[in-house]
Amino acid sequence: MLAAAMAGVPQLVVAPRLEHQLNGARLARAGAGMYLPADALDGTRRGAGAAGARLALDLFALLEQPSYVAAAHVLRREALAMPGPDKAVRAVTRLAGPAV
Repeated sequence: MLAAAMAGVPQLVVAPRLEHQLNGARLARAGAGMYLPADALDGTRRGAGAAGARLALDLFALLEQPSYVAAAHVLRREALAMPGPDKAVRAVTRLAGPAV
């Protein structure tokens, strides 16, 4: 997710685990993608066609609706504006004070 966010690319998150679901929901709230819990897709042979059709519709929406690209670019700019790890380490070191 982070690599796509840094590239400014809209994402479709099919999330099997809770942490993926939380991140997918945040991404969808930001408008930079769509989120679908994995258990919302019917994994049976009978339901595979419907699940594939749903994913295809979601992917086409991501590709065709400019709002997703615009929001993904905003997310990219926000990510690039964040301080890097070197600045975070300096700030924590400064807060911790001298070593004992």
